[in-house]
Formats: sequence, structure tokens, C-alpha cells
Amino acid sequence: MDKNDNDKIERFHAIYSSVKKGDTTGIPMLREFLHDEDESVRWITIDLVSQLDCDLVAPLLKEVYESGDDRTREGLMFFMHDARNQSMGALLMRGMQDKNREVAITAAKSLGGKSAILVARRILEEAVNALPEVPYVVKVDERGEEECYDSTNGFTLLVADAIETLGKLGDTKSIPMLKTLWKKFKRREHYGSMYDDVIAIALGRLGDNSGLPIIRGILKESDEYSIAWLLTGGIIEAVEKLGDTESIPVLKRLWKSCKKEEFWCKLNFDKEIGAVLQRLGGKRRLIYE
Repeated sequence: MDKNDNDKIERFHAIYSSVKKGDTTGIPMLREFLHDEDESVRWITIDLVSQLDCDLVAPLLKEVYESGDDRTREGLMFFMHDARNQSMGALLMRGMQDKNREVAITAAKSLGGKSAILVARRILEEAVNALPEVPYVVKVDERGEEECYDSTNGFTLLVADAIETLGKLGDTKSIPMLKTLWKKFKRREHYGSMYDDVIAIALGRLGDNSGLPIIRGILKESDEYSIAWLLTGGIIEAVEKLGDTESIPVLKRLWKSCKKEEFWCKLNFDKEIGAVLQRLGGKRRLIYE
């Protein structure tokens, strides 16, 4: 970054500080920094302007969204994760429908809360009709080998993210919708079991045991290298939510594997699984052989 860029950033910070203190007359001047030819200046500006809880800056961010490339739009959606006013929320909702899957998924994660639930429900309501009969295309590469490519422009991933969002945010009202959607996908030739895992886990997190056999299967095939995903992806949460004591032997196996490796212990995986085991065991003190 050269001296001119430093001067620009200093000038931006002066205007930004003024706006942050309530002087809205400086808002139009922020536009030039949001569209600056230097990428570093643009990113700093997008980051800080998106943190302003002010409806008046929303039109500027909307311009960035509409004129930016995929990477810029994704960055904007990420930086808006703390946005709380209605105008910015509307922009995040628009981002959820973006043609680029990374932009859409990032917007979904930033949105969070009740708004994310409403958007996720809408996506799933439209999913069956919006998804093509065949969600992929087969192309032959230079070696003559066939490769499959997503033909839905990332919509299949967005559907999976919407399902996960409903489970993660505890939207029990979506249980009937998820079950119906699951049945419809199972009847479609080219989808089949595509969403089995994500729907089973979401239902488990919501306290519905329809997908418990699938969850148990995932656990059974897992080892200590899968534990981070089991914890963050909702599988162990679903097991505990369902009070599935039949999963205790598998959890014990994973717990023992963690105890053997200092690395996993440093990450507290053994403590997290041990705590789940204790809770699944009720008041009894579980003895780890």
C-alpha cells in the first residue's frame, strides 16, 4: 500500500468517525471509498461501513452488492454478520438468493435468528419445484473420463444449508415440512438419499427421531478424526437431544480414542464427549472402562 492509499484510508477514517458519531452529512462521501480502484481500500471500507447501524448507509452497500463481483458480494455478506437494522437485513435476505452459492451461504450464516428461519423455510417451500429433475450434468474431460458438475447453480447446497439452519436454530415448527420434503426427495430418481444425512440430523436436533437410524449409522462409522465434525455438525447434539442411550457404547469408544491422544485432549474433545455421556446416563455416574 503506497502513501496515496494511506492518505485515502486516513481520510476515510476521519469521515467514518464523524458518521459513527452521528454526522450523517458524511455518508455520501463514503461512496468513493466503497468503489475505490484499490482493493485494500475497498475491503477496509466495506468492513467498517457494514458495521454502521444506520439505514442511510444501506443504499451504499446495496450499490456494492449490485456492482460487485462474486468475491466482493461474498465479503459484503460476511462483514454484515453484525447488521441489525431492517435495511441491511433485507440486503442479507437478498444475498440468500444470490446466484453464487458461496454468497448465498455466507448471507444465510450472517442473517441468523428468526429472519434466517423465515428465509430457510421459504427456500425449502420452493425447493422441490425449483430444483431441476437432474441436479448435475456429466461432462467428459480431456482424458475421456466422466465428471459430474452441479447444474443447479449451487441451489442444492443452499437447500442443505437451509435445512441445517432450521435444525441449528431449533425451529420445531419446521418438522412437518422437513418430513414432507424428505419424502418428496426420496421419490425423485436423481436425488434419492442426497439429503438423508442433513435432514436426519436437523430432525434429531429438533427432537424428532425419524432419522435416528441414520444418525446412529454416522456415529458407528466415525473415528476420532471425525469428532470435530460430530460436535459442530449437530450429530452428537441430536443424540443427546433424543436421549439415545443406545449410542452410549459408540460414544464411549470415541471418548477412549480421544483420551489416548494428547492433541484431542488439548482440544477438550474428551471432556465434551464425556459430558454428553454423563448427561445421557442420567444421575448414574458412568464408568469408563
